[in-house]
Amino acid sequence: MFIDDVRKRRSVRSFDGEGLSAEAIEDLKNYASKVSNPYNVPVEFVFLDANEHGLSSPVLIGEKCYVTAKFKMSPGADVAYGYSFEDLLMYAESKNIGNV
Repeated sequence: MFIDDVRKRRSVRSFDGEGLSAEAIEDLKNYASKVSNPYNVPVEFVFLDANEHGLSSPVLIGEKCYVTAKFKMSPGADVAYGYSFEDLLMYAESKNIGNV
């Protein structure tokens, strides 16, 4: 249930270094392609492999996958982005995929 996921969600900053399976990433991508928001602002999620793109973070350990998003600026676009990203994060939580 969504409320249970909200209650148990924690920001994860240490990962095991194994990364997600191809199936888990594909599931997240599929879900992300369908995320909508009350502002009807299209938000496109981009999944990036940390090694392939030379990504790192000073506060994360063992991360392999980064997710970012892009959208066109318009009234409410910043809130639409936040709403859409939180939707994706909560979906990941429902699948027991740690995220920050």
